[in-house]
Amino acid sequence: MPPKKTLDITYKFSLPDGQKKEFQVVLDSETLALKREERADLPDWTNLTHQQCPNCPLKPADSPRCPTAVALVDVIDSFKDSLSSVEADVEIVTD
Repeated sequence: MPPKKTLDITYKFSLPDGQKKEFQVVLDSETLALKREERADLPDWTNLTHQQCPNCPLKPADSPRCPTAVALVDVIDSFKDSLSSVEADVEIVTD
């Protein structure tokens, strides 16, 4: 059997109000690079020049979007109406 090409990680959140949220993270099994679908509807705050970290080595010409911000868009959007202080049970599922 050939080695698996991805490392799949699922984060399952259970909130006190009964909400359940699930997020899938897919990494390249050799490089651990995040694999994701390209999107056209990204918010402005994902632009690399929007509060770019002072030690960030990326250049806007090469990477117009912050890869970390892009990776977090769905998670942040899903929790936008939640208080950051609410405790949650989190289950992490992987091979």
